[in-house]
Amino acid sequence: MRAATVVILAGALAAAPAALAQSRQPVAIVIDPADPAVWAADHLAAALTASGIRVSRCADISLAPAGSGVIAAGGPELARQAGVRLPSSPESLAIAPARLGDRSVTAACGSDRRGLAYALLEL
Repeated sequence: MRAATVVILAGALAAAPAALAQSRQPVAIVIDPADPAVWAADHLAAALTASGIRVSRCADISLAPAGSGVIAAGGPELARQAGVRLPSSPESLAIAPARLGDRSVTAACGSDRRGLAYALLEL
């Protein structure tokens, strides 16, 4: 078994929830509600809410409220759309600042469902 690969690009965590906690900016977590890693998104939402951050959940970035920080969670297809380098080895993850359409996002991507869960839990 190969070890998982982790890619966290410089600046990714600065745009992530820790920085949002200080600004109290609302956060939208964009994830497919049928994704097996949705439990990790629930965990992240609970942690953000406990820090006093208003969290919304949506299945599509077009539904994310204006003015919210966006955490886009997904697999290799999201990484490709966001221009994020995601290793293909099992359980790999990448967290990086990205743009999806006209929105700046923190992309939390996994090569598989465990990788995605690890990315969300890392935030």
